Amino acid sequence: MKVQFSLNDKVKIFPNEKGQAKMIEILAQQYKLPIIDAANRFDINTTTDGGYKEQLWNIIDLFSEIFTIGSPYFENSHLEIKVD
Repeated sequence: MKVQFSLNDKVKIFPNEKGQAKMIEILAQQYKLPIIDAANRFDINTTTDGGYKEQLWNIIDLFSEIFTIGSPYFENSHLEIKVD
């Protein structure tokens, strides 16, 4: 099955706790925020099912370092992405 979507489409990623902490750290560095403010910014995009929802281009741009092979930032050995 082929799925097509735009880089502007919002997607959800499902990081584990270590991944969430790393994403908050990246937000703090990128936007020069205190960790608490970065955590609040992260929480705004957190979904009720535990995902993080943002436009695909923004996820790739901001969080590219967490998408490496063998990354400890996601559950299991795969990355789950849901397109709404």
